[in-house]
Amino acid sequence: MEAIVFMVPAFVAAVVIAGIHCYLGLHIVSRGIIFIDLALAQIAALGYALALIMGYHIGDWQANFMALVFAMAGSLLFAFAQPLERRMPLEAVIGIGYVVSAAMAVLILSFSSSGTEDFEKLAMGNILVVSWHTITKTALIYIVVGGLHWFFRKKFMEATFSRIGARSRLWDFLFYFSLGIVVTYSVAIAGVLLVFSYLVIPAVFALIFCDTIRSRLMCGWIVGFLISALGLWISFKFDFPTASTITTCFGLLFIVSALVGGKMGRYKNNGAFRK
Repeated sequence: MEAIVFMVPAFVAAVVIAGIHCYLGLHIVSRGIIFIDLALAQIAALGYALALIMGYHIGDWQANFMALVFAMAGSLLFAFAQPLERRMPLEAVIGIGYVVSAAMAVLILSFSSSGTEDFEKLAMGNILVVSWHTITKTALIYIVVGGLHWFFRKKFMEATFSRIGARSRLWDFLFYFSLGIVVTYSVAIAGVLLVFSYLVIPAVFALIFCDTIRSRLMCGWIVGFLISALGLWISFKFDFPTASTITTCFGLLFIVSALVGGKMGRYKNNGAFRK
């Protein structure tokens, strides 16, 4: 019973994160920009790293503000780099953004006496110690972002599925920036690697086995919730690092789903979004 009570806040945080990440992940996978969430998460982490050496802590409004500023800068970079897809893959820009921001975070944190520990905190997070206040604040922010996407769903769908040349730079930026807001607060709770797992793996699983947006959302949410519960239980039972355990569970799920999907012939004519 004590274990369940201890893990309840972490599980609720995971449910909140999975709820918005699965939807955004479906857009990301359909756009073919798989690593943009990892890049934006790392760029936001760069803002957190700068805040850490200035004496702030992850969760302070000053640290969140700096991370959001960096996330907005990354969103602008990716939105304005979109037309370059005619000459080179956007993934190249995304990769550059990730590796440079990661290197800069290491350099910045090298000025801190606890630099290695701080970098690990940004990469892996510590979802087990999340507070109810943080969960509530994050949930409210995600509700606002989700409401924005619902209200302008046609525009966001067009931005995702229109041809490269027909895409609106404004709606691309709004999509990337809303993604940046989400990953900024997710990184503070779960770390960079777990944020990537929540965004991509449930969406990929849903794309393999489901054919409509509604069924894919439901499938992704169920997978995210179940894997979160399983990973948290294994982590607590065997005293494993929480983020690594949940990420590994997601990875094993992907391997199984890829093998089963191949046997079922699910890779043929499996379009992106269908109503």
